[in-house]
Amino acid sequence: VLFTTLTMPITNFRARMSLQQTFRLADAYQAYSPTVMRDIVGGVARTRLTSFGIHALGWAPQTPKLMFCVCLLACFISAPFNELRGYLLQEGTERKSFREFFQPMNCIRSTVVGAFNFGLALGAGYWIAPSVRCLVQLLLANPPWASLLNAS
Repeated sequence: VLFTTLTMPITNFRARMSLQQTFRLADAYQAYSPTVMRDIVGGVARTRLTSFGIHALGWAPQTPKLMFCVCLLACFISAPFNELRGYLLQEGTERKSFREFFQPMNCIRSTVVGAFNFGLALGAGYWIAPSVRCLVQLLLANPPWASLLNAS
């Protein structure tokens, strides 16, 4: 809840700018409730799905496979709150009714694309992080600039 509360003005500003809409101070916390619910539901889903993957499926914790699946499924679970958020962020004159706004195929498409993007990014991060950690440790232990400092 704290993260959402602190970052909501920035998120709403970016959303308005991407839609080429004006941003007013009153827009800073627009659609706050569905956004908080989305984040809470997503967090609970990630926790429970991670536990399920580790205990029921026997997957190792903090692996790319687990992170990808958990993020993918958590995005699907929290998607209805994201749709509600989008509906509430509409501008007044361009506002559609809920029936006009909510198009199941558009919702499914955006959820699948967003979920795969998030899942792949996190899975790739978990896959590449050990190699990057080793590289950073190697560079810190043997800095390439050390020979330049010792030469003078």
